Amino acid sequence: MAEANMKYADTYIPQLKAAAAEYLRQYTELKNTESDHRATIAKHAQEIKNAKETHKQCTKDLNRLKTDKKNYETCANNLTSYTKKVNTCKAENEKAKTLHQTLSNASTKLNHKISTLKASAQNWKKLAEEYKPR
Repeated sequence: MAEANMKYADTYIPQLKAAAAEYLRQYTELKNTESDHRATIAKHAQEIKNAKETHKQCTKDLNRLKTDKKNYETCANNLTSYTKKVNTCKAENEKAKTLHQTLSNASTKLNHKISTLKASAQNWKKLAEEYKPR
């Protein structure tokens, strides 16, 4: 019986280690993707901030230049384009936040699986040591 357990442990431990290595690779990949998405979120947040500042400045210019029709039309066009850009950035930012949350949840689950597999491998190692012929 002990010999059968040892053989089973000898085959099961490498499988657990391989699974743990695969989960670690997936975890690393998710972390890299998460990092990329954090950068994207930061970029969109900066673009929104810049667009809002430009929008604010353009609004001031509109109030100042109402008598100059050409400048008024230019600013009105810019205001429309910046408003569209703000809306686009907001939508992309929401998508990135949702994806970030999904990646974060997946990362947590993979961490848990890795921990479980490592603990299981450790238990099998202990069993193998216990039943090792002396």
